[in-house]
Amino acid sequence: MKEGRGWMAARPRAVDATLATGIFVLSLLAVPATPETVGLTQPPLTAVTVGLLAVACLALMWRRSSPLIAWAVALGATLVPFPAGTVGRGLPAAIAALYAVATYGSRRAAVVTTAATMAGVIVLLSRSVLVDAQDPLVYAVVGWCALAAALGDAVRSNRAILAAALQRARRAEDDRDEEAARRVAEERLRISRELHDVVAHHVAVVNVQAGVAEHLASSDPPAALEALSRVRSAARMALQEMGAIVGLLRANAGPDERDDAVVLPPAPGAQAIPALVGSMRASGVDVTWSHEGPTLGGTPGDDLHLYRVIQEALTNAARHGTGHIALRTRQASDHTTVEVQNALGAAGAPVTTAGGHGLVGMRERMAVVGGDLYAGAADGSFLVRARFPVQEPT
Repeated sequence: MKEGRGWMAARPRAVDATLATGIFVLSLLAVPATPETVGLTQPPLTAVTVGLLAVACLALMWRRSSPLIAWAVALGATLVPFPAGTVGRGLPAAIAALYAVATYGSRRAAVVTTAATMAGVIVLLSRSVLVDAQDPLVYAVVGWCALAAALGDAVRSNRAILAAALQRARRAEDDRDEEAARRVAEERLRISRELHDVVAHHVAVVNVQAGVAEHLASSDPPAALEALSRVRSAARMALQEMGAIVGLLRANAGPDERDDAVVLPPAPGAQAIPALVGSMRASGVDVTWSHEGPTLGGTPGDDLHLYRVIQEALTNAARHGTGHIALRTRQASDHTTVEVQNALGAAGAPVTTAGGHGLVGMRERMAVVGGDLYAGAADGSFLVRARFPVQEPT
């Protein structure tokens, strides 16, 4: 990886060295010496001439990191011979440096340096050799300077557009990754909530019935066998619901992991509440259910949350409370209210101090549907009250 970065860093330097060498060689070969009788002369090569050209070309090595300095050095080495009536051979290097200013600097710097280059060359030409304003050399200098600045500005603009596009693409990719991570976290939370509600309820039933079976094993074997039958039934229901959750996950998996043979049972909802209450009664829990208003029901998603909240509230009441459990539901036109109430446990501690995730899961479900939840002590008992907004099926 370090070797790759070193090669990428060395590549621009190699390009700049090649450019400087090429301009140096071509400048030596392209402009022949002119007779002294001509006002604007190009004398034979001397050490000073070659040295100034070398300085102008060497400055191009810093055209990326310090384009203004490179331009100033190249232009200065070009203009030094002009007062003596000769044309500096470094003019191509100065124009290349001007292109670098427009490419790697700002647009304002490009405009200023272009004007300075034109003015410097034309003024010194005019004062030293009396070049007329209509002389082709003037047009050539102006044209080459303007062309170099325009090309450099176009390259800089294209690079800026490309950099902005790449930044937008990276930002969009980051947003997609963040959105994917957020959805994964929400899905994990939903799955953990479903598994907790399923396992907690049925394990509570199994625990109660196993205790009954153990207590009656010697004194009343038939009753103990009946309790073990309820344990088996609760375990079977737990396995079925967990299988439904796992089946849903496999149905949402990719084509290589999906099991098309899985037939998913319908999610429990308001229609399953009588069976839930019946299973609680069958396990020996004293629970009553009273309902006011029209028949319970809503969208499938809301029905599932309604069922899970009632299931968790009844399970908590059976595990942490004592005595009779009262389940009250009320269906209004714009909301559904659920209340689960029973006496506090022997220690008198509210369910909220049990350290579990039941109340947390219920609050999360209520947040999903936009409802509210109250859970706390009320007149010596523990009360869970949930209020679900009614949403019309779409």
